[in-house]
Amino acid sequence: MIIDKEIREAIRRAAENSGSPYRLSKALGVRHTTIRDWLSGKTKSISDENWERVRTVVGTRPAEIRGRERRYLISLLYFDRERGTAHAAETYGTFSGLSKKSLEDHRKRAAAKLGVPVKDVVILSAMELEE
Repeated sequence: MIIDKEIREAIRRAAENSGSPYRLSKALGVRHTTIRDWLSGKTKSISDENWERVRTVVGTRPAEIRGRERRYLISLLYFDRERGTAHAAETYGTFSGLSKKSLEDHRKRAAAKLGVPVKDVVILSAMELEE
């Protein structure tokens, strides 16, 4: 998940609730430098597992911190090896945060729906849609 302003603020609140960034690192089971890098912006993303831990320390549901779920138009390319052709497709996905994992999960679902191996599906872009 990309660490945006809201996520960074949640991490800051979690550090406050824990007493310090160092104590938060111990509670999350990560190095204290990881917390520092999240807060400084040096690290641009956080794993879904660590995000879940942070939001537990903050004591709120993800939607309260992250805001609404966002809907994305996802452009992908897939290969039909039987016919030797490539095809473009557009799908929609709803995510609370766009991350590598959420896109990979979407790619797997798209491959299953299209009946092609996951390795033959490439995500080209993901564009957030307006409400």
